[in-house]
Parts: sequence; structure tokens; C-alpha cells
Amino acid sequence: MGRRWFPSTRLLLPALLLASCSAPGVAQPATSSGAPPPRATATLEFTPTPRPTPTPSGPLTEIKLACLGPQSGDLAFLGKPSLQACQMAVDDFNARIGGIDGLKVQPVAVDGEAQPAVAREQAVQLAADRAVLGVVGPLASSAALAAAPVLDAAHVGFVSQSASLPKISDSGWKTAHRLAAGDDAVGAAAAVFLFGQPVYAKHAFVVDAGDPDSVSLADEFQKRAGALGMKVQRATAASPADAAAAIAPAKPDAVFIASEGPQCGALAGAIRQQAPTLLLMAGMACEGLAEGMFVASPVAGWDATPAGQAWGKEFAARFDAPPAPFSAQAYDAARIVLQAIQGAVAAKGSLEIHPADVNAQIGRTSAFAGLLGPITFDTRGDVQKASAYVDRWSGGALKQVRAFPPPA
Repeated sequence: MGRRWFPSTRLLLPALLLASCSAPGVAQPATSSGAPPPRATATLEFTPTPRPTPTPSGPLTEIKLACLGPQSGDLAFLGKPSLQACQMAVDDFNARIGGIDGLKVQPVAVDGEAQPAVAREQAVQLAADRAVLGVVGPLASSAALAAAPVLDAAHVGFVSQSASLPKISDSGWKTAHRLAAGDDAVGAAAAVFLFGQPVYAKHAFVVDAGDPDSVSLADEFQKRAGALGMKVQRATAASPADAAAAIAPAKPDAVFIASEGPQCGALAGAIRQQAPTLLLMAGMACEGLAEGMFVASPVAGWDATPAGQAWGKEFAARFDAPPAPFSAQAYDAARIVLQAIQGAVAAKGSLEIHPADVNAQIGRTSAFAGLLGPITFDTRGDVQKASAYVDRWSGGALKQVRAFPPPA
């Protein structure tokens, strides 16, 4: 079954929290070695965020679940549906059990404008609000890297639906959890797919945008492709036209676009104008996919199981649009945090709980009945047995082509 999704213009919450991925990079010379070249990262500005309402010590009088996702900027096409999924999970939870000890859970929403620096500032505000007991997101890896040290210091657990930088698992944060495979798995899956049948690519051109998210994915692709014996050329795109102009004379068998948002789609379109039959592959955060493009993803699509398909129909009925990539994971992330809040209250026997109590419950998540299969976190906060996937964009829908389970 194909997954149709479109950028949603409807938003049911007051304004959400998150910073996202892409910052324009400076053009870099292409390379052919298996070792990724160094990349520069842009400096980002802070923007004002609302102050929280402090909660005094003692039993809670409010329970808040923060949903971090870009509601503006390049990744809003993913952030808005994720926010809706988070809202949907909270609504379903409140309707099903009537709240926790008489308190309805309140979703907290702040737009991070796709800026990692803003994500950090917003994490400071959330950590100061004792009623915020957990976080869904951040959606983007760069935002997670910015917010995680603040949330970890305050013992506020977070579950990201999509952050995939390996550093998130390697940093030792006790409050970091995610439902996506890492870039090491996704980049490797993309390289293996292009190198094997039916593509048999021997020469690949890789494009990143110079930001941490796209650079990480491009690095992992280049590392595995080089190990397989593929010739790899690489550049950081100053503009789609410049990148397309560099790719055409190289005559690769395939192009892997690690850039995100509309820049990825614009680059794909520019390449197709110069080389209509060239095989293209991108990451899941690409907006404006060209017909026939392959997509490397850290998560399965929402329609991969009967439960996901049924949920997708309900989502579409509520929001007048189908889910986007990572929406199902945002829904499950919210359900995991809500279950953890409920478990912390039950363990204490009262509402006198703190984020650390909830984070301990999140870390114990085992065999949770997710929409797409059981969810168990390992000691680093990663989902056990997380697979990477290759999908294809055809007829306005993503269709799964192949799953890449982790090594046994």
C-alpha cells in the first residue's frame, strides 16, 4: 500500500517547540576517496521563546507533555503532521482514562523555526517548568544535539521520532531515546541497495548541504560505498543549479542527495533537467521528491502494518490529510511518554513526581505495542533491532522496496 502525504496547513495546538536540521553549506570540492572530507557548520541565531509557568514543589497541579517539531522553516512539512500526531495521542489518552489522578495531560507546543540554537533555548524553558514531565522529539538530529544536554541535566526524558545521528546514542545522555535507526544503518543501507541488484551502481555522486544532519548521512553513505568498492564523488551544494552542473559531467550511475527539505527537491529537479534518466536517491527528510526517486529511511512507513493502516485512516479523518513520514513514530513516542507518566504516578502513589521519575519509566519500555511493531529500548535509548528501509516515490506515494534489518 502506498503512503500519500502532503504538507499540512492545519495546526490544532497553540505553537510548538523545536529546532531543525538544515543550514546552507559552503560549496566544497568533490572527493573520490572513501574518507569523508571535513565540513563547516553555520552559526545560528537565538529567537525569543515564551517563559514557562513555574510549578512549586509538592504534588503537581498540571501535567504537560512537550511536542518538539518545526512548525515553520524547511522541515515544517514533517513537523506539522508530527505535532498533530502528538496531539492525537494526548487526546486519545485523556479520552480513554480521563487524565491522571484527575488531571488532563496538556500538550505543549512551540515553534522552533528550524534552528538548533532555538531548540536549546526552548529546552532551557522546558527544563524550568516542573510540570513538563517528558518530551516528544526533537524531530531533527541537529535540534536533538542542541537540546539534549539541557534536558539531560534536568533529567527530562525525550523520545525522538526521527533523530538519527549516531552521536545521540554515543554521548552518554541518560534521557535520550529514539524510535529511528541511526545514520550508520541508513547510509549503509542506501549504499548496499545502490551497489546491489537491480541497480549495480559502480560510481555514485553524493551531495550534502553542509549542516550536521545531511553531513552525517552523507558520511555514512560514503564510508560504506567506499568499502564496497564504489567510486564516490562528493560535494556540498551551494545551490541546486551549481550541484546539478557539477554532477552532470561526472556521469555517475546514481546520485545520493543527503540534503533535506525543499533544497533536496529543488536539487532533484535540477538534476532531472540535465540528466532525465539518472537514478536518484535521497533521505526521508526530502521535500518535493521526483517521480521514481528512491528514499533511504530510518523508520518504516505508517502503512507497514494493519494497525498502522487503521491509524492512518483515523489520522486522515481528523486532520483532512494523510500522515507524513515520522508521524506514526511521533504518535508512538507520545504514547510511550504518557505511559511513563502514568507509571511514575502509580509507583509513587501520588502526583508528587518529577521528570526523573518519568524518565526512569521511559527507560524501562519493553515490548511496547507500537503501531508498527513492538518497541523495546536498549541501555543507550535506541530501539532494539531497528531496521533501515529503502522506499520509492511513485504516483504520489511512498512504497517500501526493501528492509535492512540490523546484523544478527
